[in-house]
Amino acid sequence: MANINDVARLADVSIASVSRFFSKPELLSKKAHARISEAVAALNYHPNALARNLLRSRSGNVMVLVNDITNPFISQVITEADKAAQARGYSVLLGITHHCADTEEKYIEQIRSKVADGFLQLSATERPMQLAREKNIPYVNLLECPPEQDLPSVQIDNIAAAFDMTSMLIAMGHRDIACLKGEFSDDYPSPVTTDRVQGFCRALAAQHIDVTPEWMLQGDYSPASGVAAAQRILSMAHRPSAVFCANDYMAFGLIRGLKDAGFRVPEDIAVTGFDDIDIALFNNPPLTTVSQPIEQLGWTAMEMLIDIIEGEEIVDKRRRLAHKLILRGSASK
Repeated sequence: MANINDVARLADVSIASVSRFFSKPELLSKKAHARISEAVAALNYHPNALARNLLRSRSGNVMVLVNDITNPFISQVITEADKAAQARGYSVLLGITHHCADTEEKYIEQIRSKVADGFLQLSATERPMQLAREKNIPYVNLLECPPEQDLPSVQIDNIAAAFDMTSMLIAMGHRDIACLKGEFSDDYPSPVTTDRVQGFCRALAAQHIDVTPEWMLQGDYSPASGVAAAQRILSMAHRPSAVFCANDYMAFGLIRGLKDAGFRVPEDIAVTGFDDIDIALFNNPPLTTVSQPIEQLGWTAMEMLIDIIEGEEIVDKRRRLAHKLILRGSASK
């Protein structure tokens, strides 16, 4: 198997010139570049990725920090980000933090010690982003960037998406609309949860519909919290005619809870979700939902992160991708 010395000998150049051919070819003369290119082809030489990264002071790895990967939407986004990383010659390491600040700091310390060259953060936790800025670690927030901060981030406009879905329910004739909110606490003040609730309330206000406090239901993005919300709705003297759910997983649980009690969806209560994960189409009934561009989210965020790692100038740091409303059987006109 040929090595860099063989290439340098055949091309009649220095080893440093061969290294430069793979790292900074623009610094070579046209003549030297042509000779090295011919030698590489003749010897079928492939540079050692680890050695090349060491020369560049890089690991060739990027890390994805996420609280939990059981949600299929999150798993799909990470899968797309991994594809984008591989296309750029990087490998992905997964750091599952379980909402633990100590675990987050452990992963950041590993990244700082060059286990990885930067990270994607799929949560709203401020500490990893703060540490990244203090230690000059490249990072991009994917999906949950705090709105008041001008940080490198990729997501949709959650306020506009919730507004559009709620407005569609109103256009269908619904005025008694509940909202099943996602996870939110003092320890985890999720911008996604806040924005989706805000969009819901804005849509009601735009049509002069009052928010009914009893119909603002607390969930945690899990199917079980959807089932629990169904039980709360069934106990109400005055039930809503439609429910806007802040993600698909809760909508699935809500529909299951309503159907188990003998209610029909959408005839008795219409239900909408948010995300458009793969199985939303196969739910019974198929789920009306906000579609996020899952592939584009993962690719855009990873491309941005690698561009930052490689020293590219990032002009548009806060990227907002387009959403779509998908009308299916769980809330039909």
